[in-house]
Amino acid sequence: MSVAAPIPVNRVVAVTSRLEDGTYIFGSGYLVGGRLVLTAAHCIYRQNRSGSSTREISIRRLSDGARVSATIAVHDTHPAISQRLDIALLELDKGGISEVSPVPFANVDRRYATILSPCDAIGYPSWQTDPRNHVRNVAHIRGRIRTTDDFGAIPPRLVMLDPQLETVRVDDGIGEVNDSSLWRGISGALVFHRGFAIGVVVEHNLRQGNASLIVRPVDTIAASKEQGAQTITHLLQLADAPDLSAEWEDEFRQLGLHVWTPDDFSIGLSARGDTELASIRLGEVVNVNTLRQGRLQGLQTEFITLGKTFDRWLDAKQQKESPDRLLVFWLVGEPGAHRSKALLACLARARARTVYDAGRNLELVGKVFWQCQSRPSYHKSPLVAVDLRSKESSRPWHDIWNVLTQTRLRPFSDQCEYPRLLVAGTPAQAQDAYEELSTISEIRTFDTHGRDHQRPYSYEGTLAMASKSLSQENVFNRGLPMTTKSLVGRDEQLANLRQAWGSKHTRIVPVVAYGGTGKSALVNTFLEEMRDADYRGATKVLAWSFYSQGTRENLVSADPFVNFALSWLGDESSYIRSPTEKGIRLASLVKRHKTLLILDGLEPLQHPINSPHVGGQLTDDSMRAMLQQLARPDWMGLCVVTTRVPLTDLRRFEYDRGGQKPTVTEVKLENLDDEAGAALLRSLLRKPRASFAQLQPAVRQVDGHALAITLLGNYLREVHDGDITGRFDLRQLTIDAHEGGHARRVMDSYVTWLERGDRRDDLALLHIVGLFDRPATPDAMAAVLATATLNSGTSLLGVGSDEWNRSVAALRGMGLLNGPIPDWPGTLDAHPLVREHFRDQLQKSGNRAWNKGNTALYHYYRNQAPYQPSNSQDMNSLYAAVTHGCAAGLHQDVFDSVLEPRIWRGRRTSFSTRRLGMTGSDLVALSNYFRDRHWNEIQDRRLGARSRVLVLTNAGVRLRQLGRLLDARDCFGAVVREISSTDAGQEELEDAAYAAAQRCELLVIAGKLVAANDEDDSAMTAGRAAIEYSSRGADPYFRMHSRGALAEVHFMLGNVSQTHTLFEEARLIADARPSFLYSQGLYRYGYYLIETGHASELLAEEATDANWGTNGEDSSLLSSAIKLLVVGAGRRSLVEGSVATPALIADANAILDDSIIQLQAAGYSDYLVRGLLERAHFYRVRRRSDDYGRALQDLDNATFEAERGQMDLLYTDILLQRTACHLAFWQTMTGSERESVRPGITRGLAEAVSLVRKIEYGRRRRMVQALQLEVELKEL
Repeated sequence: MSVAAPIPVNRVVAVTSRLEDGTYIFGSGYLVGGRLVLTAAHCIYRQNRSGSSTREISIRRLSDGARVSATIAVHDTHPAISQRLDIALLELDKGGISEVSPVPFANVDRRYATILSPCDAIGYPSWQTDPRNHVRNVAHIRGRIRTTDDFGAIPPRLVMLDPQLETVRVDDGIGEVNDSSLWRGISGALVFHRGFAIGVVVEHNLRQGNASLIVRPVDTIAASKEQGAQTITHLLQLADAPDLSAEWEDEFRQLGLHVWTPDDFSIGLSARGDTELASIRLGEVVNVNTLRQGRLQGLQTEFITLGKTFDRWLDAKQQKESPDRLLVFWLVGEPGAHRSKALLACLARARARTVYDAGRNLELVGKVFWQCQSRPSYHKSPLVAVDLRSKESSRPWHDIWNVLTQTRLRPFSDQCEYPRLLVAGTPAQAQDAYEELSTISEIRTFDTHGRDHQRPYSYEGTLAMASKSLSQENVFNRGLPMTTKSLVGRDEQLANLRQAWGSKHTRIVPVVAYGGTGKSALVNTFLEEMRDADYRGATKVLAWSFYSQGTRENLVSADPFVNFALSWLGDESSYIRSPTEKGIRLASLVKRHKTLLILDGLEPLQHPINSPHVGGQLTDDSMRAMLQQLARPDWMGLCVVTTRVPLTDLRRFEYDRGGQKPTVTEVKLENLDDEAGAALLRSLLRKPRASFAQLQPAVRQVDGHALAITLLGNYLREVHDGDITGRFDLRQLTIDAHEGGHARRVMDSYVTWLERGDRRDDLALLHIVGLFDRPATPDAMAAVLATATLNSGTSLLGVGSDEWNRSVAALRGMGLLNGPIPDWPGTLDAHPLVREHFRDQLQKSGNRAWNKGNTALYHYYRNQAPYQPSNSQDMNSLYAAVTHGCAAGLHQDVFDSVLEPRIWRGRRTSFSTRRLGMTGSDLVALSNYFRDRHWNEIQDRRLGARSRVLVLTNAGVRLRQLGRLLDARDCFGAVVREISSTDAGQEELEDAAYAAAQRCELLVIAGKLVAANDEDDSAMTAGRAAIEYSSRGADPYFRMHSRGALAEVHFMLGNVSQTHTLFEEARLIADARPSFLYSQGLYRYGYYLIETGHASELLAEEATDANWGTNGEDSSLLSSAIKLLVVGAGRRSLVEGSVATPALIADANAILDDSIIQLQAAGYSDYLVRGLLERAHFYRVRRRSDDYGRALQDLDNATFEAERGQMDLLYTDILLQRTACHLAFWQTMTGSERESVRPGITRGLAEAVSLVRKIEYGRRRRMVQALQLEVELKEL
């Protein structure tokens, strides 16, 4: 903010208002911009007893006596007057007085004691009225304002103390004056300090000193919610008013400080500059003066993504817990015009703050910080910026640290934030700053594209990780934790990593172990070895830690990594992809190079290992898609993942698949050999009395279990002063060693010792951690302590208190809590076995403590999220609420308050899965309602009948999506059993019809088309039941849906006539929503049309109807994928029928590729199998040289899913399609290739023929006959 000019007297006006009763009101005013006059409301309006109000307003200007009429300004029919604040804005009639430029307004911070002196105003006192012509003369008033006087007054105000008259023109003897009349008529005068308008005089007051004037501050108008005040704010743009500058700024300008002005912000945000001015010369220093010259064109266009990143940083709060930290935005790049322009582009976006631009003077930053912290008077914390020189001393960073630590000790330091700091510098300079400021700062690094850059505290860092052949442009390391240089007992695992890099088959190595076992140390050692060996041929090295992205539970996101990696690897596409598409695209870019990719700490993106059916699975679609693509052997490189939870999404790649060697090799760090275990135990005992040989039996006693050794060593040190014989005190438990029995024995002994020592705080803290299935954040733990008493010691604890910190330190010393997470201060974590042990203890100690703790967390997470979250991060809070609410026995309240209205958004909406794709999280939440491993048995809880049906139905849908089709069938069967057919209402009948139709489709997939062996569990039976239920219901959709389901059964049986009849009945049902040609209905009918020779008609209808295959804006992920699949299949059918134009083939290929991507995102495994079958069919028809391998790859993936889901009918299709594929490419095979596949053809076809007969799969009889004939002709 610059110092504005003195008060222009030609803007001062007298305000005269004539009321309806003929009386007059006099006051002062000021032309503030355009034709607008700001004054006090009581100068133009008075509601008296007779009800008289304003009739007309006239304005007289000081400088030339010009007069003009005025009215109250209006915007959107709202008058610009606030009776409460006593402020009004007038608009002059045209003529007499010309428009003027805007007045510079500024905000005064009234929280801190500051003297504003001098303060000036010019007004028209009533006593200066000339009786000869009734013209009032003006007077200049000067006084001082102490900002905290009347602080807290309502409405807010400032007090000008001891104002003095410094007349502009006063005629002696015009009027008599006394204390009561001296200031009459001054109301409405605008008050200035250092050239900025800071408020309006609204009242004179004789009670404070000799006299005083009451001033309404500018920021009070902008902050008011009253409509009149909002109108004034809008017309004068008061919301953009900067904070008032300080006097020290003038002095610092002489040292090179630039205080940004409103004009600077406007120029920096403008789209164009002065094209006639000279361009930037090579080596020229670019700074705010260059900007002011108009020579920097289109900064915001050039740095648009950086600007958005900077905006988010400005709006964000600090991630780490108190005390307050200096927030630093570090713009990484080499010195030069480009980096300087990027810095200026960022500064231009901070117009809501005071901006201090230190240019290239780092020493000036510390001085500015001192002034900012010494005289806090900012509406928002100011922004300080510096563009570092190439050879900048690190000494000023130490000076800045001194300034910040000293000002933190001041009395007001707990009432204000540090300024924010924007730095343009190199990665090495960022490391220098971090080493000095790490204890009091949060430094986030970004490149000029707005992408995350390496963390300054990263292990080694990008510059240090460059090798002889690999420059820093090809090496990037963000956030890998710094670890010890010594690696104990991990020689075998290190050798595994070396071997994996040179392997022809291994592509992903998950390093799986709990915290503190040396995962990061192992990877860092491997990375250092690779660097020293010039990376052994790697052309790209990317290391990323997911532990540096959040501070609260469930807030870690894969987006920063995915977006950065796409850009870093050269993705220039502006197309906005789905998460699955992004993951596939990223994998393809990784595969272009011989890449070493290291992903550290992936477990925040995985389901906890104990989550039913989804334990260890990735919660992020982009990461799942990327890793599954990288698990294929079609690239040269290696991806190393460290995690505490096994990557169950990649299990199928850990085994031989049809002769293909495993591509994923898991490395576990769980157990140590005798020698390494003894070395670990010796280090924990510190001063061991036993010899090395005596320690080895203790290691064998716990089977080398790393956690058990750690706990044992800590226990012996703490309880038995390092005496190894103390291990014989461990209690014997019945828990199996494979379930953590050895570690639990040590934990149980710890509990006994803590109880004996009356260390209740320690036990209470462990019980709190036991309530969580993942790291426990300070806020969540505080919520437990605020409402729940877990034992008699809990009341003594407070999160972050001295007692709390002592307990945390002690428990970490025992190994019962993990060490601190650098970027999640205050968050506590423990090995899953530790959490499980103390969770079980808490449950066994009495339901009251368990219920209270979980109830507290239920309310905490329920209130933390938006009512209806629109993203997965916020939705995770609601899932946590469901888990804790059900643990507390609040199943019905959880359903009524969270599950149905907020997660699903209604009975049939399923927002969480259809829009966000959070199927796994939804199933985990629903599992809380069921008996363990029994998806057809809801827990014996007080849960209403309607809720039970919806829980069962939704669980069935989610189980189907995840490929657990047998469990899904059980769920849908339980729905039908829950509903009594005799007294069921309309909603229950609809639910029963839907469940029966879903069960019908699942039985089709399983190959149970008709009843066999006296069993009535068939698709035919379920389909007929669905029609019976729907016919009694009111909703036409279920009548249509059930008939489509039964039609599919007849289609599979080969009963074309019955199929046609049922489809026609379904198609003619009116008013069904969604429509007949949507989602599963479109799939069934679409394939029926294709296989009966009507593909052309199908495609013609799709081409002419924009709404074909959709449900408007409410279309699901699955429906979009099915639409693509059916359209792609129609085009494949035309290609197969000899309509094989290049355009049609390319079109079919692209559509089917897109359908597979969307089917993967939708999550329905059975439809994914169908999609893979269709694409393999297309490859067989197209028959290019590489299509054979592509088709077999798709069929291999389909086989895995079909076998896992017991999809016998689809497995039959796979066998037939594989046989057809072998035969289609038979002519292009060599002799050895034919011999290798000949047994597979014979065996596969025989198995398919057997299954077709067994399940009565009439639809495929013709295909079987054709394949049998071809085999005979080829004499196979």
